[in-house]
Amino acid sequence: MEAESRIAIESDADVVTARQRAREIAGELELSSTDQTLLATAISEAKPFLKFRLDRVLDAARFDTPEQRVRAAEAAMAVVQEHP
Repeated sequence: MEAESRIAIESDADVVTARQRAREIAGELELSSTDQTLLATAISEAKPFLKFRLDRVLDAARFDTPEQRVRAAEAAMAVVQEHP
């Protein structure tokens, strides 16, 4: 079994792929059916949660000057970097 598995999530199809891979790994680890479902749900909700957090940061930002745009970008990148 792999120690780590990564799937870039750029579309809804990628979320489906990530969910399927998570279920495969959970099955290999002999997790309960409930835990497999919880893991798949967490993956499905990861992208919407990140979008929610980014939207909050960007909605609060000002974009009138180049400096404000840089600050907004830096704040957005900080959110992305701390996202699991």
